[in-house]
Amino acid sequence: MAESETVVYDSRSASPAVDFLTAGDLHLRAGLLHGIAACVAAQDLDPAEISALIDIIQPSMSALIAGDAAQISIGMLLRALLDCGKDVEICIGPSSEIKGSVRVITQP
Repeated sequence: MAESETVVYDSRSASPAVDFLTAGDLHLRAGLLHGIAACVAAQDLDPAEISALIDIIQPSMSALIAGDAAQISIGMLLRALLDCGKDVEICIGPSSEIKGSVRVITQP
């Protein structure tokens, strides 16, 4: 069984000039986009095949292919993962810090 990749983001990984909620949101989007990119790479899809597989509008498809996570909603990224045949689990639990952190775990 292949090892899973864990990416952890919290307030210490965000630039001090960026509001944490914004940074956390961008890190979440980037983690989801990473999962989509891994799926697309594993299936060796070209842009037309990606478009046929993932049901999103053209501007979002262009942003997805360009890796521009900030231009795509989290809901759309989640739907894209589901369209790629991936299960998505969201786990909300207690934090050891005052503010919680965002973690995206990508499994093969």
